[in-house]
Amino acid sequence: MEHYLWQLGHGDLGQSFKFQAPVRQIIFERYPATLQLAFLALRVCAAIAIPAGMLAAVKPPTALLERVLVQDD
Repeated sequence: MEHYLWQLGHGDLGQSFKFQAPVRQIIFERYPATLQLAFLALRVCAAIAIPAGMLAAVKPPTALLERVLVQDD
């Protein structure tokens, strides 16, 4: 266990059984796609949330608007 933690502390994540490659290499190969997906999700959320917030700030509350924008638990 101590040897594993020592290697982990130095960036050695070991060997993947499934891909037969270093885990660190696999992570870095997939990192760009992960960043693209994260930024796309951020843009989609902002595209919905910003107009909804502006609408909620400007328009007086109505029953329909309250049901769409406000979640009551």
